[in-house]
Amino acid sequence: VIKQEPNGAFTGTTFIYDVTVKPDPSIAPAPALSKKAENLTHPDGPTQPGDRIRYTITASNAAAGSAWNDVVITDDLPACLELAADTLELSNPADGFTGKLTAATGTPSRGTYGLAAPGADGKSTLTVPAGTVYGDSAATLTFECTVKEDIVGRGEAAASLANIAKAEGTRDNPDDPSGPQKPVDPVDTPPATPPKSPTVAPADPDVKITKSVENATAPDAKVTRVGDVLRYTIE
Repeated sequence: VIKQEPNGAFTGTTFIYDVTVKPDPSIAPAPALSKKAENLTHPDGPTQPGDRIRYTITASNAAAGSAWNDVVITDDLPACLELAADTLELSNPADGFTGKLTAATGTPSRGTYGLAAPGADGKSTLTVPAGTVYGDSAATLTFECTVKEDIVGRGEAAASLANIAKAEGTRDNPDDPSGPQKPVDPVDTPPATPPKSPTVAPADPDVKITKSVENATAPDAKVTRVGDVLRYTIE
């Protein structure tokens, strides 16, 4: 904001400008990716069929003054999980977007997501464009999954909860900033699982026990006497 005070020749004037500070193409981005899984149903484990798991994936850029452009986050969801589509949210305030994501009808763009059909291993790849991650900022993706009910007993690979998120993007070419973008080496996360739950555990058994007794010697007697034989049945 610039103000010109009034004087004998002019009235007072206020000039308001919007200034956009562009990233420096000579500064390479320093991307990083982290992922956290938490079991909302059994926070301390174990993870069982029907449990709800929330994932948080954060793509950050530690190089001030740089820009990590066209960032795309992918995550191969384990075969034992079902994505809750209405829970996908992306927060990238530095790039002007925070909100829920909707399913893309074609190639995903920012604000939408893509979910591929399961592969031979049963995994489905989730794809989320995150936009530009500027220096000293981050884009955070959150979503929830439900553990499938029929997964236990289908083998360790099917019941595994470990999965790795990846992110890739580009940067301005320092030798030709207005030319084609330059790829940035992809980054990924260590395998993420809920606490104490590398695999899905069987559900708690629904145990019911009943016990009955009958007088085998005198079934219709109102009083049990010494010497009567009693039959117990436990189910």
